[in-house]
This record gives sequence, structure tokens and C-alpha cells, in this order.
Amino acid sequence: MSFEYVVENDSVWVEIKALTYGWLAVGFNDKNEIVGSDLKMFCVKDGHLEAEDQFVRGFQLHPADSKIGGTNNIRRLKGWESEEGTRITFKIPLVSKDEYDYSHQLGANFWLILAYSIDDDFEHHSIMRKHFLTKWNKRGQKFFHN
Repeated sequence: MSFEYVVENDSVWVEIKALTYGWLAVGFNDKNEIVGSDLKMFCVKDGHLEAEDQFVRGFQLHPADSKIGGTNNIRRLKGWESEEGTRITFKIPLVSKDEYDYSHQLGANFWLILAYSIDDDFEHHSIMRKHFLTKWNKRGQKFFHN
């Protein structure tokens, strides 16, 4: 799986790719844990892109922000599948008014969580999940995990 980003003004543009035809996910947390994470999940199903802005409350308990009083802050969304797997691009605000979204700050450490599955069902468990301690910088960065 790969993750690339560019910080632009008050937002982050992200591209994720994985050699799978199932869902892809990106999480943000101040702890090295999935619980408490601001989770963005994506899949391309029957040629249509699906995305959810979620909050992880516990094991297999990650409701959409919109179902618990928050908002979906994923913007400029594109996604497609090819022989190289699934590729998603999106934009999120560095800071939103949604209490379930992570408040990003340039130069501050946070845990980036990357995951994917072989299934499009967001309830299906991941086959890969990795956590990276990192920080945003304006010039962007790439993360890879195979």
C-alpha cells in the first residue's frame, strides 16, 4: 500500500493505492491505537466510489461520523480500479469543526494508520494494517508498505 500527500493551505490532498480490489483505509490518531482514530474508508464497488468518514469507538465499532453527530469531511474524491489494484485521491481539512475528526498540525507528531482488505464491505476485517509515527510537512511525503 502507498500513501502520498501534499499540504495546501488549510487542507491535505492524499493519494492511496493498494494491490487489492477491496476497501482502503487511512486513520489518524495521537496514540498508536486504532481505537480513537479518525478513519477514512474507501472502496470502488461496481465502478462506483464509496467513502465514509468514521470514528473508531472500539473493536469492529467504527460508525460514520454523520451517524453519531459529526460530518463527512472528505472532499474532492476520486477513485478507480485497474490491473494495478485500487487508487483513491481525496482532500481533508487540517482542522475541522467535527469533534470526531483529528486536528492536524504541521510539524506535530501523529500516528498514521494504513489498511486494506480483499473485500469491499467496510465491516470485513483488514488483511494489512500498519501504523507509522510521522508529521505533516508542506512538501509532502510518501509511505509504502507491501
